[in-house]
Amino acid sequence: SIQYMHSNLIAHRDIKLENILIDKNYIVKLADFSMSAQLKEKLKYPVNRSGTIPYLPPESFYSKKKSKSSSHSSNNSSTNYKTRNDKIININKTHSTKKYISVDSSLKKDIFSLGIVMYRLLFKEHPFNYEYKMDRETYGKIIKKSSLCFKGKEVTSDCKSFLEGLLNHNLKKRFSIEDSLNHAWIIKTQKIINSLIKKNMGKSKYSLIFLLNNNR
Repeated sequence: SIQYMHSNLIAHRDIKLENILIDKNYIVKLADFSMSAQLKEKLKYPVNRSGTIPYLPPESFYSKKKSKSSSHSSNNSSTNYKTRNDKIININKTHSTKKYISVDSSLKKDIFSLGIVMYRLLFKEHPFNYEYKMDRETYGKIIKKSSLCFKGKEVTSDCKSFLEGLLNHNLKKRFSIEDSLNHAWIIKTQKIINSLIKKNMGKSKYSLIFLLNNNR
């Protein structure tokens, strides 16, 4: 699903466990495109801050600062506003330290969110110590200082490499969706799944989930 969207330069922007649906036949679908956006080639976009907090990448957390002109004029109420067509407009706007990035980098927000999903599915916990209902500012400080850790976890070198590629803080080093799909861990896992399906073809009592749980 992500590959199809990214090939059409569409960013989902809210990939999370709650937006992944599975039907009775274990067909997986991506849902909720309310935050998605159509991007255009050769343009640069500001880092997007929308999405669900525990799935946001570190670049989505940046501070907002007031401009010097804003702080200066706030001392004089007579210069705070001007009129236009009988409407009062506040000219002292807060300016954010926005960072503009390429289309490819903009799409990599989805990859980081996918990494959070994969990590939680594998280990049943958040990779960067997110706590339930943690506010945006607190989590932003934590994730910027946190590094990916596998201490105490049973994980193969291929799986570790895959997660590190998805959850890389550095946008230039973070995987694209093509890097993800062509990774050794994904290819090997798909071969195992295909082998299990072929071996048990026609045995309706066996579901894919059952096969995977009993053939680790």
